[in-house]
Amino acid sequence: MNGRHASGLGTQSNGCAGSRVRAAGLQDALEELLWTRDIAPLEASVHKLLSEVYRRLKRPQEALRSLMMARDLDPRSITDPGQDAAYRLNEDLEETDAVPEL
Repeated sequence: MNGRHASGLGTQSNGCAGSRVRAAGLQDALEELLWTRDIAPLEASVHKLLSEVYRRLKRPQEALRSLMMARDLDPRSITDPGQDAAYRLNEDLEETDAVPEL
C-alpha cells in the first residue's frame, strides 16, 4: 500500500486534517444523539452522552445544560467516579470563563 487508508487519508496525517475528521465525527454523533433525544427525551444516558459530545465540541454551556438534564432525570447518571463529567465540564467552563444560562 502507498501509505494511504481506504478512506483516502494518508497514514501520516497532520493535526489539522485529523481535527477536521474528529470534528466531523463528533458532529455526526451530535446529530444522532439529538435525533435520539427527540425520540426518548426522558433517557438520562442520552443527555449524558450529549453533554460529552458538546464538551468535546467546546460548547460548555450546552454541555452543562445536557448534564444537568441527565442529573434531573436520573441522579445516578452523573455519579460514576470513573467518568467525572461534572468535574471535566467545570474545568472547561473555567477555561472559557463562560457563564451558562440555564
